Amino acid sequence: MNKTITGCFIIFFVMCSCRIGLSQELNKVGVGLSITYLDYEPGSIADIDFQVNRTPVYGLNLTYHITPSYSVEIGADTRKSEITVSADANSGIFGEFKQNSFYATGRYRFRITRTDSFIHLGVGAAYYLNKFENEFRSEIDDFFPLNITAESENSFGIHFNVGVEIYITDHYVVNLDLKGVFNSVEFNFTYPDSTTEKEDVALNGAAYLLGFKYYF
Repeated sequence: MNKTITGCFIIFFVMCSCRIGLSQELNKVGVGLSITYLDYEPGSIADIDFQVNRTPVYGLNLTYHITPSYSVEIGADTRKSEITVSADANSGIFGEFKQNSFYATGRYRFRITRTDSFIHLGVGAAYYLNKFENEFRSEIDDFFPLNITAESENSFGIHFNVGVEIYITDHYVVNLDLKGVFNSVEFNFTYPDSTTEKEDVALNGAAYLLGFKYYF
């Protein structure tokens, strides 16, 4: 599934990059909105498999160009998703996981020859405000994992991205990004017998972003 989505994204990326346009002086500061489709990798803790379900991510961002090629982007986004757990032949909704993130990305970009489009490469870091809700779970009392309660700590993560910016006018830009997200969250689990355990859970994934930006 990931390969199919990535392949479609790359085809669309190339088609959009071939647009012929005018050359213009670039503006330094841009304000943008984005919507991202985030696809998490599955994981496991002990003998319990889990999957953070795919979810849309909504964000705001601010870009400042230090030079025409180098820029810094800061932003914030929000998401929430159900976590599904499975063991043996049973499965259920473990709860709802919410993340609000604040990030900074250093970017390098170069113009695609004879176009008003740019390819950019980026690397950055994010701070995540994490909250796990135990109330949003399946009503299966005899499924052991659903009798475990959990709390999540805030976390840091890193990301890498490649994308294209397409100038519609001197000020309006459409951007498409493919991002790899790497984030480890510490969960505190409480079992039915009141024993507790801490576990670092990797929440890595691929993000497919569509954004709109206005440059001043």
